[in-house]
Amino acid sequence: MKTQGLTGKNVGLALLFWQGMIVNEVRRNKNQDCADARISHLSSVHNDMYSNTSAGRQESAGAADKLEGLKGLLQKGLISEAE
Repeated sequence: MKTQGLTGKNVGLALLFWQGMIVNEVRRNKNQDCADARISHLSSVHNDMYSNTSAGRQESAGAADKLEGLKGLLQKGLISEAE
């Protein structure tokens, strides 16, 4: 038995429930817009989180490298404790 397409049953249902069909279509479009906005928001949060993390690691690595360099200069006697 055919249940899709242009059948007598489907035409009858469309005549009875046309308001519901319109509401469903409007809601479908709003739901799709909400889903797209959510995906965009989560993507930007993800990108911000990982770009800030890698920048923080680079800053920490840079500070650690500077401290190691200063420690080496102190051990060689090229700078004093006060410096």
